[in-house]
Amino acid sequence: MNPLPPDWVCLGKVGRAHGIEGALICRLFHPDGEVLRPGIELALVQREVRYLSIEQILPGARVRLRSIDTRTQAEQLVNSEIWVRRTDFPDLAQDEIYLADLVGFSALNLEGKILGVVSGFSDNRAQTLVELNGSFLVPFVKPILCSVDEKTRTIFLDYSDEV
Repeated sequence: MNPLPPDWVCLGKVGRAHGIEGALICRLFHPDGEVLRPGIELALVQREVRYLSIEQILPGARVRLRSIDTRTQAEQLVNSEIWVRRTDFPDLAQDEIYLADLVGFSALNLEGKILGVVSGFSDNRAQTLVELNGSFLVPFVKPILCSVDEKTRTIFLDYSDEV
């Protein structure tokens, strides 16, 4: 359950602490992580919501957060979900869409059969997975992902299993 207002989007999770000065390695749903930049406010969600600001971006999806100065402090944040405001996302090219914007879209196979409704995304380190109906995972990669129709809020997948 998302305890944040609807304009916040989950980017991934805190993977682990890095070094002795409180840096964090993030496991992001999208590998380039260009949303993360100095000055952006994050909400880290575990049992409670904690708001922190990014101080520095390091190579490999590592971040330093203001007020997190020790490894012990960083370790307390491991497995927290990383949320940012949708308005902090960079602008996209004409033919691009953010995964977060696909939540709520219908997923159909190539025969037009409904597979489910997009409820989220995750990453298994090898590929992005689209979650349908809250539990069914399908690889969200070409050639399985065929097209996205923003007007009808539909994604088309070359996938035949039923949910």
